[in-house]
Amino acid sequence: MIRPKSNRPIIPWSLFFAALFILSLDYWNWDQPVGIGPLHLPVWIYGFILLQLLLAAGIYLFSRKFWREPSQSE
Repeated sequence: MIRPKSNRPIIPWSLFFAALFILSLDYWNWDQPVGIGPLHLPVWIYGFILLQLLLAAGIYLFSRKFWREPSQSE
């Protein structure tokens, strides 16, 4: 079994990932006209690209701080 490296609270990470989930739902742009941005893509695409980069960075940092390699005895 893989165990966390430390007993640091997981609540800030839970809030971070929950915030990303809520932001990805994009409620405030429903029924809004679609604007076209650079590269002729809808503007909301750039917001989702930013969210995906934040998610990737969050998963990377979370895994670096809280998970370790399994030992040979496990």
